[in-house]
Amino acid sequence: MTAIDPIRKIADAVLLEGYVLYPYRASAIKNRFRFPFGVLAPRAWSEATGTERWQLGATWLIEPDSGAVPRLKIQLRFLCAARHERPGGVWDQGDLREIEAACDVLAPPSGAPGHPGREIPFATGAGDPQPIRGAITVCAHAHDAATPLLAARVTVANRTPWARPHASRDEILPSSLLATHMIATVTGGRFVSLFDPPPFARTAAAACKPEGLYSVLAGDPGARDAILAAPIILYDHPRIAPESPGDMFDATEIDELLCLRALTLTDAEKSEVRATDPRAAAILDRVENLSPEAWERLHGARREPPAPAAVFAPGTRVRLRPHRRTTDAQDLLYDGCTAMVEELIEDVDGRTFLAVTLDDDPGRDLRRARRQYLHYGPYEVELCEPCPRILVCGVGNVFFGDDGFGVEVAARLARETWPPGVIIRDFGIRGLHLAYELCNPTDRVIVIDVVRRHGRPGTIYVLEPDIDAAGDSPPAAHGMDLGAVFSTVRTLGGQVPPLVIVGCEPAELGEGMTLSDAVRDALAPAVAAVRKLIFQPTGARCGALCQESPP
Repeated sequence: MTAIDPIRKIADAVLLEGYVLYPYRASAIKNRFRFPFGVLAPRAWSEATGTERWQLGATWLIEPDSGAVPRLKIQLRFLCAARHERPGGVWDQGDLREIEAACDVLAPPSGAPGHPGREIPFATGAGDPQPIRGAITVCAHAHDAATPLLAARVTVANRTPWARPHASRDEILPSSLLATHMIATVTGGRFVSLFDPPPFARTAAAACKPEGLYSVLAGDPGARDAILAAPIILYDHPRIAPESPGDMFDATEIDELLCLRALTLTDAEKSEVRATDPRAAAILDRVENLSPEAWERLHGARREPPAPAAVFAPGTRVRLRPHRRTTDAQDLLYDGCTAMVEELIEDVDGRTFLAVTLDDDPGRDLRRARRQYLHYGPYEVELCEPCPRILVCGVGNVFFGDDGFGVEVAARLARETWPPGVIIRDFGIRGLHLAYELCNPTDRVIVIDVVRRHGRPGTIYVLEPDIDAAGDSPPAAHGMDLGAVFSTVRTLGGQVPPLVIVGCEPAELGEGMTLSDAVRDALAPAVAAVRKLIFQPTGARCGALCQESPP
């Protein structure tokens, strides 16, 4: 089950969007219109004025597990306005409220009329200046799709009594739910993305119309057991930038710019900021105490696109699926088209791109002759052919210093997302386990290990030994004999695949579980070398990769 606390951080950023804006003073013009998103007003006032909603809703698609009844756990979150007199006028301080509800997602029998669903009333604490009453309603119906789908409609209504239908917006805020949003988790099923639904659910997803709340998958990339429904449009699996030192209440701005602006406030302005709201005061305290390292992180960061979805080689046929968050309009024109990979190219930062020609382009031969290709990242295409199987083996004994190099590199690679055809394994010194694994049909095996070739400690070697030649495997620091491993594979009836060794010259092989500085510095180059080998066409020799390179 996805952890809720990290999702709460995303939800808090939504909750406080626009809460108090630079220059963070109650007297500032931009801070006189409060709570611009997710206001849920009393129904009588909403229907009389037509300005704010009294009900918000969202529809979630759930793919139920076989024979299971999905169960939703919903956390409704909002701010309550606590009115205070502040310098510059009246100020509504927002206090967080969380309401929890749970229910099964039950659709009416096929052919039966719909039903109003399950209603869960709630109320804020009796100690609030103006208690708020409301209700969460959940109803469901089944979609006629190739894969079973349930559509769960969840609505939140403000049922607080209100006798003055023509009151001002400021007057109704203490009786309203502010910045309203929901976090939900599901057991007995999985949510389906509404932002990028799979083919079988696209018709159903198009019918899920938001009513003031826009729903996206939440949690780690690939997770489907949590969803965030917010009054702000987000992408699936949103994240808080790790460089951000804290809430700035304006997610469309740049933290560095806002921090620099905060430093320009006069002492009198800072005094008013601190008197306006505790959250505004916290901004000033944090900005005035930022370390040089924190300022450096604010200056900029580069986000890598998602990990590649497959392994490609020249001559591979692919289907183009441009990534909607990183592409341009021209690339989107070819979404769904099939193409041929002509070349693998790298930019100056070492990132791999595919140079392709379209299958149905009548001028593809001319474009190929002139090398006028379209370029896509590996994460923007799908294979039209099966993925090759590549086994990446971390080998070594972690109790003997630098001999743990291969295990550490494999651990770093295992934290990345790889296609089904790429298998990352830590074999340690278990040669028999490696032999059994190699009995499965494999197109290439990459072994990561320390290799003693009398070079400078930390030197990375990419070697392609002749596995049929006796003694051709380079010497390692531990007892795993690759020649014996391959002999066992043949004895068991398997075939030994092409072998590449990514090795590192050790500095210290005595007892201990700590890598030397030189070998630790070589970990990142080793990971890059393995990544490059994974994307190399299967069957091709290493060529220029078979060289010694210092870290």
